Amino acid sequence: MDQSACLHLRKIGQVRNKLTESSTKSLVQSLVISKLDYGNRLLCGLAIDLVTNLQFVQNKASRLVSQTTKRDQITPILFKLHRLPVDVRINFNVLLMLYKAMYGLASNNIRELLNEYQLTRQLGSSYHTML
Repeated sequence: MDQSACLHLRKIGQVRNKLTESSTKSLVQSLVISKLDYGNRLLCGLAIDLVTNLQFVQNKASRLVSQTTKRDQITPILFKLHRLPVDVRINFNVLLMLYKAMYGLASNNIRELLNEYQLTRQLGSSYHTML
């Protein structure tokens, strides 16, 4: 993932001065960011150094879109582009999938993977849905 993303970013960077910010954002989204999001349900619990590599790719993509340098702070750039940090993004997508599965918005095969926790006796937490 890392190498192919960097290759795409390098090629987009070669023609960046001929593109508008909107078209660059679309290209980066379709070629790089979508790949980061594609399998992120599998990335839950990934080692910190691997998440750091993915964050590096996202930062590089964001700098390319906004035409900023390495010296500029990345947090305002990510905020402007409405991008969450990679580790937060992974958790968000996993929780979104769980929410959809719980409320019948996901496909049947995903809903079947969830098991509701059945309490053996009455507790204070009996009124909460637990998985």
